[in-house]
Amino acid sequence: NPHYDGAQDYTTLASIIYLNDNFIGGETYFTDGIIFTPRQGRLILFDGQYYEHGVHEVQTHERYVVAAWYKKEAKRFERRIWKERRRKIQHMERMSQ
Repeated sequence: NPHYDGAQDYTTLASIIYLNDNFIGGETYFTDGIIFTPRQGRLILFDGQYYEHGVHEVQTHERYVVAAWYKKEAKRFERRIWKERRRKIQHMERMSQ
């Protein structure tokens, strides 16, 4: 099923590392026509929120991968969110007095 990653706002990249290639099927594809054939050790990096992608069904054996998502400035983003929440709570507390 083709999809976009439902990641956080600060997620910048997705990756797939193929751990094996002794199977048939399991290609990673993008709806713009690009297809990556699994090769053991191959790394694919892409913006999963921008590129619609999917995986073809594995026909034989098992497909093993490591999938990961990378963040940009997550701590700064999280600090800003916490500051905004703290400000709202303080405002609500003042309004209730």
